[in-house]
Amino acid sequence: MLNKVLKNNKGYMLIELILASIIAFSIAYFAIDITIKVKEKNDDVLVSTLASTDQTIITNLLMKEINQNYEKFNCSLIKKENNTIKYNNDIIYIVNDYALLGNINCKLDTSNEKAKIIKINIPLTVNQIPNKNFNVNINYIYNTKKINSITNTCTDGSNVEAPRLGNALIPITLSNNGVATVADASIDKWYAYCAKLWANAVLVKENGTKTRSYYKSHPGETINSSDILAYYVWIPRYKYTFKNANGNPETIDVAFENINVGKSTGSAKGINQYRTHPAFTFSGKEYAGVWIAKYEVSITSGNLNTCANESCAAADNIRFLPNTTSINKAKVSKLFYGIRSMQRSGNPFGLAATSANLDSHMIKNVEWGVAAYLSHSAYGGGNVNSTTGNITGIYDMNGKNWECVMGYLNGDKGTSGFSSMPNAKYFDAYTYDTNKFSDSTYNTDGTKHKNVLLNYFCTNNQCLGHSLNETAGWYNGRIRILDHEFQWYERGGSHNGGVNIFNIGRTPGCGDSYNNTTRSVLIVG
Repeated sequence: MLNKVLKNNKGYMLIELILASIIAFSIAYFAIDITIKVKEKNDDVLVSTLASTDQTIITNLLMKEINQNYEKFNCSLIKKENNTIKYNNDIIYIVNDYALLGNINCKLDTSNEKAKIIKINIPLTVNQIPNKNFNVNINYIYNTKKINSITNTCTDGSNVEAPRLGNALIPITLSNNGVATVADASIDKWYAYCAKLWANAVLVKENGTKTRSYYKSHPGETINSSDILAYYVWIPRYKYTFKNANGNPETIDVAFENINVGKSTGSAKGINQYRTHPAFTFSGKEYAGVWIAKYEVSITSGNLNTCANESCAAADNIRFLPNTTSINKAKVSKLFYGIRSMQRSGNPFGLAATSANLDSHMIKNVEWGVAAYLSHSAYGGGNVNSTTGNITGIYDMNGKNWECVMGYLNGDKGTSGFSSMPNAKYFDAYTYDTNKFSDSTYNTDGTKHKNVLLNYFCTNNQCLGHSLNETAGWYNGRIRILDHEFQWYERGGSHNGGVNIFNIGRTPGCGDSYNNTTRSVLIVG
């Protein structure tokens, strides 16, 4: 019989947990003597007493452990190892040599919106008493509002919309060295936008070192990096305004907005002139947020040059991963059809081929804007390498390569490779009278470009939220307008041409001599 009831991985006794119950401790104190008598007399009463002791000790110690950190509880933390119970890094021993632990049954019940229930059942059987079951049953109930008040109710009183995961995305937390661990999506402690910790999720292989279904059902599990296909970052629905709106950089006033509240329609200029960011409207439907690829697009083998429709097999090799070489010098159409083909039938990403509540597409200019604005609010890190200034943000939007976006001069496809434009929900089309301007007079003159952008190009609210006229020239960023020579927008910049999340570049169609790349967006209903 083992006389240490609970110890941690360093080998010392956690006596403070034993003191969780004075009665349990007193009974355990005499456990050695009782066990000796049982061995000598085979007394069913003593065996039963000792089994009851185990019930009491296990129940009290588990309750104590859960109570200390219930917000981060998940069932994968409780494991049976031989005839002991392992909780996190602590081990609970049973004192009865005759008792046998059965399989642990654990469930986190989230069916009640106001409370969550941790349900644990541990069968405990004794050979001498075959008809008696000494189950350990724990029902631990806690109010979810306590968690929300700590993590995601921000100082402005508005609530962050919970990330929509669909069937493929797996929520994760990230260590500072990039190790991904499956998060429990029922507990919103895995993100905290008020602390600049944005929600992350991944797409994984169906059958890697572990299966996709295994990861989805095992919160707390470390995800093998070789199993990850793509990382995404959640941008929750918000409204915004520029309090100063004087053309100079300022902290953008962002307030998170519930999807069930009507859209805000202010001018986005001045105090309380909130306007719901337009990126949360997709194909005429309102969404709680958008997922933006954490990294630029790369490919494991081949290229996307054969992609001419939404069934391109080469798209199976697309990745959005750290420390990879981004795809560059691919035309807009190839990038677009490649990313759309991530939803093709039989794709390796787990994305449904046909779904009204899921859409994978190349980032639009307005979607670049929605991430850029949040990054330059109280909830972001500003114009830095990560939109949060930490590992939870989107990387390289402030420059690594020029990133092509689905935003173009209406009616002029340039050298994009499109024979006809795709569905209008997939691009931003900008309209203005280009005949009034001669590119030769303002080709490299940012001041003239800005004048055209503010006074002619961005009229009738067509640019609001797109990080064009509202942030033009911030941090001495590049400003370019579209014309019939350069018909498509590109953002971010390259290291040899100036890096800035608010840079406004242009390209004939993204397949030119520059290091043009892109990233994707997932819409999940």
